[in-house]
Amino acid sequence: VAADLSRLAERVLVEKGLAPERAVPVEAEAVAVEAEAVAVGAGAVAVEAEEATAVVVVETEKEAVVEATARPAPCRGVTPKCGGCGRVVSPKFATDAECATLAATSRAASSFLYHVHNKTTMVIDAKAPEPALAVARAIGQRASVFIKETFGLGAAPKLAATLLTRTAATSPPGAPGVVDGKRYWNWHVDKVNRDAYDYSALVYLGDQGAEFDGGNLEFVDDFVRPRRGLLAAFSSGEESEHRVSRVTRGARYALALWYSCDDDPETAVRARFG
Repeated sequence: VAADLSRLAERVLVEKGLAPERAVPVEAEAVAVEAEAVAVGAGAVAVEAEEATAVVVVETEKEAVVEATARPAPCRGVTPKCGGCGRVVSPKFATDAECATLAATSRAASSFLYHVHNKTTMVIDAKAPEPALAVARAIGQRASVFIKETFGLGAAPKLAATLLTRTAATSPPGAPGVVDGKRYWNWHVDKVNRDAYDYSALVYLGDQGAEFDGGNLEFVDDFVRPRRGLLAAFSSGEESEHRVSRVTRGARYALALWYSCDDDPETAVRARFG
C-alpha cells in the first residue's frame, strides 16, 4: 500500500508540473515518518513516508485535498516569527448556525458596500453588528489555538485582521460598484501584502455546487474546494502563494482571518481593503 501511495503522490506532482526533487525535507537528513491512517475513498490505509515535507497531497476522484504534516517544515522567503510552514484543512470547524449568521450579515451588507469585480469585504471590528461580531470572535479564537497546535507555535498567534467576504458571479442591482480595482483571482502572497501576517485562515460559510460554482482556494500545486464550516489554514509566506478561482454562479461567502506572531498586537497592521 505504501508503495502504491508513493507512486500516486509522485504522479500527482508530475501532473501538476512539480518535479519530485522540489519536495523539501523537514531536516537536512531524511527522516522516517509514520503517519496515522488517512481516508482514501471508502477505506483507510496506513502510510509510511521516507521524508517529511510541508504538505502531503492526496488525490481523490473529485479534488485534491490538502493535509498538513504534524511538524514544522522549511519555509520559502520570509519565515514566520513563531512557527513552521504548511497547510491544513479542518472540516466542520464552524457550526451551521455560525455560518448562517455570518453569511446573512455579509449578504445584508452587500447592498451598500462597494463591489470590486463582484466582491465585497466587510471589516469585522468593534463596530461590527451583533451577533456576527461575537460569532467571528469565537471562531477567530478557536482558529488561533488550532494554528498554534498545528504549526508548533509556542503561543497562540494574535488576530491581526478579520473580514467577511462575498464573492459573486454578479453584483446586486443598484449596488455601488468599482470598475477598477484588485482582481480577487490574481495570484498573491499574504505576507508580501502585509508583513505582519504570519498565518492565514479561511472559514467557508456555504457549499460549492449547491450555492455557487467556482471559488476554489487555489495554490500553485493543489487546491481546496469550499464546504460549509470548513477551515483552511496556511502559513502566509511565498510557500502559500494562492488565489480564488472566479465564481461563475451564485455567491461564495467566507470569513477571512490573518494572524501575527508579533508580541504587541497593536503593531499588527490593520489594512485597508478595496
